[in-house]
Amino acid sequence: MTRAEERKRATELKAVDVRTLIRTSLPDVAPQLTAAHIDQLQRILDAAVINADIEGKGAAIDRQSIRGKIVHSNQYLRNPVGVAQRDKVLAQKITIKPVENVVRLDLGKLLSPDALKTTSDNPDEAAYLLVVAEVFEHRGVWLVLDSSAAYVTQQMNPSDPKKWRVRLLLGFKPGALVEEIQTERGSLTRKALLSVGRLGAGYYEWVHQGPTMKQLKKALDSVSYQIDLGRNEHNWWSAHRSEFYITSKVSDKFGRADWPNERIWDQPHKVYVQALHLINSGKLMEAGKYALLAAYQAEWCARAVHEYVDATTRGATRVVKVLEVAVVLGKIAEGILALISVASGLIRLLTRKGGTALLEGGAQRQLPAGQTTPTPVSRTPTPAPQPGNPTVGYGSDTMKPGVVPGGKPGVKRFDTDIGDAVDRLRQHIGLPPRKLPGPLAELEMAELGVAHNKFTAWMNANPNATLVQKLEELDRIKKRMGIHWRLD
Repeated sequence: MTRAEERKRATELKAVDVRTLIRTSLPDVAPQLTAAHIDQLQRILDAAVINADIEGKGAAIDRQSIRGKIVHSNQYLRNPVGVAQRDKVLAQKITIKPVENVVRLDLGKLLSPDALKTTSDNPDEAAYLLVVAEVFEHRGVWLVLDSSAAYVTQQMNPSDPKKWRVRLLLGFKPGALVEEIQTERGSLTRKALLSVGRLGAGYYEWVHQGPTMKQLKKALDSVSYQIDLGRNEHNWWSAHRSEFYITSKVSDKFGRADWPNERIWDQPHKVYVQALHLINSGKLMEAGKYALLAAYQAEWCARAVHEYVDATTRGATRVVKVLEVAVVLGKIAEGILALISVASGLIRLLTRKGGTALLEGGAQRQLPAGQTTPTPVSRTPTPAPQPGNPTVGYGSDTMKPGVVPGGKPGVKRFDTDIGDAVDRLRQHIGLPPRKLPGPLAELEMAELGVAHNKFTAWMNANPNATLVQKLEELDRIKKRMGIHWRLD
């Protein structure tokens, strides 16, 4: 039976129209299906009604061929002529290969414009979305036409549209467990991409609890702890200064002729609280700036107390304790500055290199500052071929087992916690190691120390500067050293 004959007979048997089925369930997928794809999937529905009709006729002939039942058995005696006629009818059934009910779709045309766009300036999110994009590109998005394994569905007539379903899968291999993509219209939105089990679960683990978030929160906890230590030490000296010999009350380099007020610790604490609010708002780079300022301000407070005590008090072994607080805060500040510089460098790398390298000819990853827009998708559906048109080799242009897209560089492994986390994730989901050109732009620790010293010197020269002025000075340092607090 030719394809044209199959189509004609299936039409007479009222086979379900696959175009209607797809437009109803996944309307955004329909425009990118070619005539060959439509005919390939339509053949599944045609074969179902034709085979059901043939099986019905074969069963009728089989019943007519029965001549009696074998005693003490469930077997029947049949007329050989009838059996031969039955087998001849059943031989007309259409054979469908396991791969004929799937079509690999163009990932770029399905991606919504903001599907892979970061919602925060967390570099871990950008890195994770890069992994998500590569997973989808590597495994492919497949349209599959089948029916549910439920008993009620299996008992339905093949001409009943309710028997059939079309859905999108991430990757396809006959006989393997499928990873279904939950999508309302067929387009790949952010929600649809993360609807795949392991990818959705990994988002929380590698973004909300990712390396950058953990390091920043750990740094803030350390700043808060040192603020409490410094405040307590300051209060202790306020209560016990009379017990020690005071040599003089001279003005020190901080410009304070009197004992520093204990309320100087209020400002670094307020800045610390503001950093926590920014983290909750998804503004990690801005939170990093406030965390850095809190560390700088607390360090300055500790040194102010130490300088006064050291210059005016003799015979006290406790003088060094508040200095230890200042030293620790200085190290914390340099760590925060290093974290910010690495994170901003990662974001720029993923934006400039990753944004144009992964998906060629379709929607590019919408990472921070990315300007690439997806290729417009035609909304005019392709008509199905009419009976008599040359048929295609079913599955020949859709199934390519073992073929992995090549020539598209990924992201090079870099020696940071973020890179290690992404590499572990890729290994967990079965992807090969990343390979991307270009090192991660990272400031040397010596340069970070210069920034620290410059800001400390400015604080010493401007002890009464407002919070706004301090933030502006940090911005000036940012510009001089190429550090990005936020996505400009």
